Amino acid sequence: MRFFFDNNLSTKLAKSLHLLVEPEHQVVHLKERFAANTPDETWMAALAGEPDWIIVSGDLRIRKNPHEIHAWEAAGHTTFFLKAGWINLPSWTQTWKLVKCFPDIVATAGRAKKGTFFMVSTMGKVEKYRHAFDSFVASQAHIVTWLRRRHHNFMTQTLEGAKRVRAAR
Repeated sequence: MRFFFDNNLSTKLAKSLHLLVEPEHQVVHLKERFAANTPDETWMAALAGEPDWIIVSGDLRIRKNPHEIHAWEAAGHTTFFLKAGWINLPSWTQTWKLVKCFPDIVATAGRAKKGTFFMVSTMGKVEKYRHAFDSFVASQAHIVTWLRRRHHNFMTQTLEGAKRVRAAR
């Protein structure tokens, strides 16, 4: 697998992890392929033509920008977002924590459906990320299920009531 680290993570960290995981895997930092100031949408679009990249990002703002969310989804890459707190850790702490949880990231990436987003806590827990649209859809599905049950119960009670009226005649 090939892992692509965005500009919110250290180039030294990417190079160090690369040395630890090669030759089975590859870790590349954004600055190895693009200028440091390349907009996210630009490098995402460029990598979309290379579908086997796994993105590791420390940029949590992307999750809130609809334009960037669309670019992420269009690129179709499996992505691991480092939760709030990672970027503020001292570099040595960030390094040992990421080295410790990187085998879990690799294993999760190997099992993941293409285009899935994950969050990685500073404690190393990797979990599937459900962005706002997923939560909205899930809540709507729950409401529809509830309404169907209510409608079914109402119709059942109405039919039973009608049967009782007919029987009483």
